[in-house]
Amino acid sequence: MGTAGPDNVVVGVDGSETTDGAVAWAAAYAARTHSPLVLLGVVKRALWSFSSTATPGSVEGGKTHDAVEDYLASAEAAAQKAVPGIDVARKILEGKVVDQIVSESAGARLVVIGAHCTNGAADLILNDHVMGVVTGAHCPVLVWRHAPDGGKDRPVVVGVDESKSAPAALEAAFGVAEALHAPVDVAHVWETDAAVGLGYAAGPVDWDLEHAMKTEQARQLEALVAPVAARHRRVHTSVVLADGGPAKKLVELSTTARVVVVGTDHGRVSGAILGSVAQNVVHHAKCPVLVARA
Repeated sequence: MGTAGPDNVVVGVDGSETTDGAVAWAAAYAARTHSPLVLLGVVKRALWSFSSTATPGSVEGGKTHDAVEDYLASAEAAAQKAVPGIDVARKILEGKVVDQIVSESAGARLVVIGAHCTNGAADLILNDHVMGVVTGAHCPVLVWRHAPDGGKDRPVVVGVDESKSAPAALEAAFGVAEALHAPVDVAHVWETDAAVGLGYAAGPVDWDLEHAMKTEQARQLEALVAPVAARHRRVHTSVVLADGGPAKKLVELSTTARVVVVGTDHGRVSGAILGSVAQNVVHHAKCPVLVARA
């Protein structure tokens, strides 16, 4: 059995069709960052006193201990296929899925979970709680989904703004890019239409104001990115500046990305609010999404 640790890469295993892909990604990342790989399965605690039909080893409304053991064995095989010889720890906890994964995230390097399936399979416990893990975890969370093969040319795309979560998102993006030997595209997307007279019921366009705003945005972005890029000199960096809706643009960029990274303010994260941009990207991106918090 594994134990929670400050360098662990923890993978939530639920036996769904996305598990093997999430495990393979996590195994490659763990190997490249010299991090222990922990495969975590959760058995929901049975309410024995309320059940007259429960049998030993069964779990009401969830998966049995034996089933979770089978899922973990299959997941370990996927990890070994991805990275032959990798050390893998298996861990089974009992309780609520989100609570147990969030608990294991304390001090971990990264939590990896599979995105939801669309084949109608029943009892996809982990996938029903993806957003709960994302919003509650104490470390970055990667929501894995299949992306078309694109090789090393596909960048890690990170969306940044003026929020205090931007430095954390940048650090996470450059760290992942360095591990994957991928370039980083720093995307800063803003909506200036209303400010310059192009919004709904717009007045005259203030082109000087638009130019001044874009110049200032570029200056602020350079100041934000430069110190992080200096710590990761092996990572090639490009900047994407664009007008429009941030979530829509990041989802668009995800079609040619290896990973999209978004930041969120831990102080404002709750079960109800992740941040509209981050939540939109997690749900609609076409590649894995890494959520980093300030």
